[in-house]
Amino acid sequence: MSNHEHLLLRISEKKAQIYSLEEKVSSNTETLFKLKLDNNVTQDEITTIENRINNYIIVLEVLKKELRKYEQEKLEDNWKEIIMNVEQILQDFRLGTDLIKKINGHTVTVFGSARTSGNDTSYREAKELSHQMSEAGFNVMTGGGPGIMEAANRGAFENGKSDSIGIAISLPMEECTNMYQTQTEMMEYFFSRKVIMIRYSVAFVVFPGGYGTLDELFEVLTLMQTGKLAKRPIYLYGKEFFAPLKEYIDNVLLKEGMISEGDENMVRVVDNPNFVINELKKLDIN
Repeated sequence: MSNHEHLLLRISEKKAQIYSLEEKVSSNTETLFKLKLDNNVTQDEITTIENRINNYIIVLEVLKKELRKYEQEKLEDNWKEIIMNVEQILQDFRLGTDLIKKINGHTVTVFGSARTSGNDTSYREAKELSHQMSEAGFNVMTGGGPGIMEAANRGAFENGKSDSIGIAISLPMEECTNMYQTQTEMMEYFFSRKVIMIRYSVAFVVFPGGYGTLDELFEVLTLMQTGKLAKRPIYLYGKEFFAPLKEYIDNVLLKEGMISEGDENMVRVVDNPNFVINELKKLDIN
């Protein structure tokens, strides 16, 4: 058990003891009030109840003092944890920016599911598109894991004309990294990982995926919509998968006024690698 868990346990125990004693004080005080109204009760009986209540109050003060001590220790422990987290975040950024300094040329980030198998159509399409992007001189960056990330890294890695970059994160349900990377870095936090993957990319290709993929997509859209990131192309690859999402953006978010007119055009649904390559070649990024 960690020190933090031990403190939480002690605080919980003290609160339970305090609650129990406060209930006893309340109950005995009510009894004392009734006894004082009863002419048949002796002074000794009243004194006994009063002494009991006073003892409870003394113990309560001790318990509350101990509780304050544990809560102060918990607060200090929380600050230590926050400082450690900040240091790890800074380390993530240092590792990410040091890696980016090693990269030449422009980079396209590919998002997609870690659960996609090698036999899936999306896997083959991600691999082929990344192969062509490497051929065109674009580095390919992914989250470094399996599934679509592996497919995209693999396409660029096997072509060999650009870097295949993985910004990985350790998760219990996934392998740490795939083997098709020329540049790899492991990060601790999702948000610092996303900063590196988003900040240094000239375009984004989003393949079918779940919550993580959608989180990455809408993070990019939010940054662009709010002016925190310059507008860059976002390609949703796979018309069958992404058509309902695009329809929701157009026919619900836009029509209900949840996004501004023009925001719906920040994404394009595609399923042709040649189209994406031709669009990337047109980018004014020099």
